[in-house]
Amino acid sequence: MWGIPTAWVYQTAEGIPAADYRHYHQVRIGALPTKVRTRRGIGGGEKSCRACAAPAETPAHVIQMCPRTHGGRIKRHDAVGLLAETLARRGWSVEKEVLFRLGREALKPDLVAVHHDGACKVIDVQVVAASQGLSGAFQAKVAKYKRADLLGAVGARHGVGLEGIEVIACTISWRGVWCRASSEALKKIGVPMGTLRGITTRVLMGSWLNLRTFMRGTSAHRGVGVREGGGGAQPGMGVGR
Repeated sequence: MWGIPTAWVYQTAEGIPAADYRHYHQVRIGALPTKVRTRRGIGGGEKSCRACAAPAETPAHVIQMCPRTHGGRIKRHDAVGLLAETLARRGWSVEKEVLFRLGREALKPDLVAVHHDGACKVIDVQVVAASQGLSGAFQAKVAKYKRADLLGAVGARHGVGLEGIEVIACTISWRGVWCRASSEALKKIGVPMGTLRGITTRVLMGSWLNLRTFMRGTSAHRGVGVREGGGGAQPGMGVGR
């Protein structure tokens, strides 16, 4: 059986146009024409980002961090919508982006899904850079929402006990690689392989569109996203919420 990140490679029935299929492969292996990539093995040459002057114009920087692509950040909300539709078809009552005010703070998970058997899932989607470590990103997102005050507010809103509430971080890299804990948790609540494959290809398409936006763009953001002293782009910029 094919893994989720590569299932689309072998299943031609997915109906992926030939051009998109080629672009998905480019994203998956990082073969994107950024300065760092095209100067590999040549030595020398200026490699800073043409849009924001970050020290290295890498594929990860262009797709996840550069201010030029901020407006077209990866299609995270497509994944949210697809998950919501799938869970609703499988008998879950789903709420999207409800704001929970917790004292001076507020949290807004992407989805809260409640089943008639009393199970409740708090789900948030993130598209991350693989360099962050998928497992670490998954655990950090779960910790963000696995708070007693938030779980209490969710339980009170939906009439479920705290023991029935689980936090799931839908975690996938911009190259379409899933965190295993994330995909396994989603499958356990009835999300089929077809939906997970659909999320994968949407993320790959979003990454490609960001690259295209970057290459066609002319906007300059000198000093934006670059630390004083010439450091790298600020961590967290553009990384799925």
